[in-house]
Amino acid sequence: MMYSLLLFTVLIGSTISCKCVMHPALSEDFQKTHTIFMGSVVSKSQSPTLIDAVEYTMKVEEAYKSTSVGAILIVRARVNGASCGIGDISIGDQWQMWLSEDGTTNSCTRSTSDINENRAELQQLANQ
Repeated sequence: MMYSLLLFTVLIGSTISCKCVMHPALSEDFQKTHTIFMGSVVSKSQSPTLIDAVEYTMKVEEAYKSTSVGAILIVRARVNGASCGIGDISIGDQWQMWLSEDGTTNSCTRSTSDINENRAELQQLANQ
C-alpha cells in the first residue's frame, strides 16, 4: 500500500510539473517571440487574472522587439517553478524579458535575470 501511494505521488508530481522543450536557435526564438526587451521592475502586484502569478510593471531600458526604450509594460508571470514560474522578482531588478502577445512569460522562455545573455546577438537581430 505504501509503495502504491509513493508511486502515485511520483506520477502525479511528474505530470503536473513544468516541462520545457529545448530552445531553437536564438534567431528562430527571436522571430517567434512577440516582445523582447531588457528593463527594470518599477512595481509589482498580485495578478487578478492568473493564480500564483504576479504582474510586474517594467520600464524598458533596451528594446529588441515590439517595444521602445522608456515604454512601461505590464509583465505577467507565475512565481512557482512547478507551474513554470520564473520566481519572485524584486522591485529594481533588471531582467531580459521574452513575452508572448498577452504579456506573459515563464521559465520555458528565454526570460532571464542575466541581462547580458545573448545581448550582442539581440542587438544585432533588433537592427536587421
